[in-house]
Amino acid sequence: MRDNLFQSVDIKTIPAKGMSFELTATEEECRALSERFQIPGVQSFKLMGTVKGNDILCYQGQFEAHVTQKCVVSLEEFEQTVQGDFKEFFSQTGRDFSTETDFDIDMEEETVDLIKNGRLEIGEIAVQQFGLSLEAFPKKTDTFFEYKEVENGRENPFAVLGKLIKK
Repeated sequence: MRDNLFQSVDIKTIPAKGMSFELTATEEECRALSERFQIPGVQSFKLMGTVKGNDILCYQGQFEAHVTQKCVVSLEEFEQTVQGDFKEFFSQTGRDFSTETDFDIDMEEETVDLIKNGRLEIGEIAVQQFGLSLEAFPKKTDTFFEYKEVENGRENPFAVLGKLIKK
């Protein structure tokens, strides 16, 4: 297995007992993540995970990323740690998933995705989970939004209409 984050694994090379991995994103990969998710910066991204199974693969992973976000209230940049755990199931055959496996699948709550071209994109799956874990409206913890009516000395343009009705 290579060391880069954006890699795929040929499912034929996954041992019967499964495989574990730990990947750390390079500076170039962190820059690519920053651009992809339109955030000021990604300082680090670390992924740990396991893939096991035969007909159905279970991919469990954990990631931790140190990122720079822009506060939606103050527009100041701030540092934040984003962490996440995920568990996804994959099958190349698309056959009946109710067969016995080495792990439990609750088909009411879990979905099984198809593997295309015999490769599992372990980095891309983790990066998608990272994107889902990012705050949609990031805000510094010590920042509060307070609405203030601004007095600009001008009359409200609709006040003229109010005067017409009173006549």
